[in-house]
Amino acid sequence: MIGPGARVDVLLPTHRGRRWVSEAIDSVLAQTHRDVHLVVVDDASSDGTFDLLRERYGAMPERVTLLALETPRRAAGARMEASRHARGELLAFIDQDDRWLPEKLERQLACLARDPGLAAVHTNVMHIDEAGEPIPGSADIENAGRRAVPWDELQGDSLARVLFLSGRVRLVSALLRREVFEALGGFDTRLFGGEDWEFWVRFAAAGHRMGFLSDALVERREHRENTSVVHADRRLEGQFAALDRVVARHPGFRAWEAGRRAGLLRQDVSVRMRAGRAAEAREHLRAYRRGTPAATLAALWLLTWSGPLHPWLERSAARLRRRASGAPPE
Repeated sequence: MIGPGARVDVLLPTHRGRRWVSEAIDSVLAQTHRDVHLVVVDDASSDGTFDLLRERYGAMPERVTLLALETPRRAAGARMEASRHARGELLAFIDQDDRWLPEKLERQLACLARDPGLAAVHTNVMHIDEAGEPIPGSADIENAGRRAVPWDELQGDSLARVLFLSGRVRLVSALLRREVFEALGGFDTRLFGGEDWEFWVRFAAAGHRMGFLSDALVERREHRENTSVVHADRRLEGQFAALDRVVARHPGFRAWEAGRRAGLLRQDVSVRMRAGRAAEAREHLRAYRRGTPAATLAALWLLTWSGPLHPWLERSAARLRRRASGAPPE
């Protein structure tokens, strides 16, 4: 049984992260739950990130382990390297540009203590801008979607279906039993952009349960250097590769495949529209239209001609996508 004094190992990959990584680290060290050890893996940065880390945190090895990779392995590979240095009962994950609220881990541990059958707990999120200021309403749609799911009641296929169709779990918000992570083999580092979604589907397919806290205990930074923007093409390829791999492994999930494809395309269109790249969005709709419901394709195609992406247009496209795919409502 996980008690309130359990050790948590936090895994933080960083690449060229000098601008914000200290904020992420400091938010971990400021947790009200004190038995926390942070493993930071610098993914072959060329901007002096590791020098900054050694200067600021090198004198506290009891709380922070610093590792440097000579060749880049990207976030999933860096997380897997960090996981090999974990010793506690629990794992948590944070990215270099995000922050946690101080009570995040304490509240998640209390949730695990109340229900020993849970293998993980995740939370809602809030969005912040480059300066760290809240972006009002930015996370409302995804947070409402998570609140609509009866997480504590789901297991096996019912949980797998929710995770397969929506990818609602933000890795930065998750607290997970280390023995479960290791038994499942961790992240598939070949699936750039799709590795965490694929992991959570495997997690559910293995029969594990997941808890949820509806408060936003994580601050996700929205900026032009987000991986979802800078590496949008590779990320989409990795997400579709993850989808193909999951369906090949679990043929029973094929009935949900069209819904997942629609969700990935909607997400891709949203990212590109926010970046002012509507033509790219239309090109990807053509390239990845296989297996996507016609109604969803039509709605997304119209969205790419709408100019600036208004929230009500995005919500309308989302409703059409869910109606076509049979996904649960948000």
